[in-house]
Amino acid sequence: MRPLIGVTAPRSEETGHTEKTNQIYDFVQRTYSAQIYLAGGMPVLIPSVADAGEDYVQDLLSRLDGGVFPDLEETVIR
Repeated sequence: MRPLIGVTAPRSEETGHTEKTNQIYDFVQRTYSAQIYLAGGMPVLIPSVADAGEDYVQDLLSRLDGGVFPDLEETVIR
């Protein structure tokens, strides 16, 4: 079974990508997901959740085998 690797998805306001404009998106470059999969992991996108408490974070982290944080200056892998 592939290990679950969380990838944080930074929030961004984009316009013009769909018929709806001024939408807020949680996204990550496809390269991250592809490379995690090629390395033997199963990428899991972690969206920004407003007002998520520590319980949310602890529950999520307890289910993952590792993480990649592309929105940081240096990518961190556990």
